Amino acid sequence: MFNTLTGAGVFAEDLLFATLDTTVRKLELPHGREVVLSDTVGFVADLPTDLVAAFRATLEEVLDADVILHARDIANEDHAAQAQDVLKVLGDLGVSPETTSIIEVWNKVDLVNEADLVGIAPASKVAGVVHASAKTGQGLEDLKLAIEKALGEKSRTYHVNVPHTAGADIGWLHSHSEIVSRDEPTEQGSGFVVRVEPRHKAAFLERFNGRIESSDA
Repeated sequence: MFNTLTGAGVFAEDLLFATLDTTVRKLELPHGREVVLSDTVGFVADLPTDLVAAFRATLEEVLDADVILHARDIANEDHAAQAQDVLKVLGDLGVSPETTSIIEVWNKVDLVNEADLVGIAPASKVAGVVHASAKTGQGLEDLKLAIEKALGEKSRTYHVNVPHTAGADIGWLHSHSEIVSRDEPTEQGSGFVVRVEPRHKAAFLERFNGRIESSDA
């Protein structure tokens, strides 16, 4: 799925610990926002004690994640138990649906009938559920939208004015916010509707103090 989403060529085989390194790639969301997607090592139930530390060290990326994609092999008859194994490990790391948005990605839907999915429930509180297939690409555009929505729910939207002479401010907005829309330019400048994440809020408010017309904050 990581390869299909990002065009990467990361080694992927049905092998225990086929990879032990976290792989990172950029992913562009539907409205142009770029995010960093990290592919962690797969989860293993009843891991031998001497491998636990090395295994969990590869999962440190999830501690800083804004959104976690919990990929479930929905065609596997043990998918419910596998999902609980994942949540247990995340919980041991201090990550929960209350602290981090989780999107369940029900992978391999090309191998099941849609009717068979009706009785399946998310394994925990989730920000969304996406039916997908890494093999066919089905649902991956919906997944990108779900990621965008989950990130957006933590953000605030502002309408800000930028004079023509402040080109650096436009660059800052593109680098630190999501440009939702842009007004028709006037003699004074342009208006932007931008979505700002919590981590950039203080810097945004300081930089654009006096030029913010409205917000949903």
